[in-house]
Amino acid sequence: MLHVGHVAILEKAKALGDILIVGVPSDTAVCEDKGRMPIIPGDQRCAMLKALKCVDKAVMYHKLNFVPALMKFKADVLVVGSTWGKDKRHIEATEYMKQTGGRVVQFEYTSGVSSTMIKERVVAQYFSIKEKEITDGLQKMS
Repeated sequence: MLHVGHVAILEKAKALGDILIVGVPSDTAVCEDKGRMPIIPGDQRCAMLKALKCVDKAVMYHKLNFVPALMKFKADVLVVGSTWGKDKRHIEATEYMKQTGGRVVQFEYTSGVSSTMIKERVVAQYFSIKEKEITDGLQKMS
């Protein structure tokens, strides 16, 4: 789910070069990576990213292997978040960037905002509303 923390990282990433190409995982790639389907479908996530003035291109990828895209777009800089590092695909991409003279720039996530936190608030509010509806309905029946 796109939020202000993502936008902050994208704007910082754009400042590092001339063209910002954002990789967007397909729904199946998200499911493979996180064990669940994304709430917002991939085509909609791409459309939102393309609408941001800092993003020059949003490209969907279907496999959890970043090196082919880095090769295709001849990336000079790979911008990643603070959870980057230990996965095999992360190590391979980092090694590729080193081999080609590129660099990996890691940005910390924006504190106080995350997709998980937003989802938790939505669920909590939903159940709060449902609880109130049930309470109100019981009061009307009394």
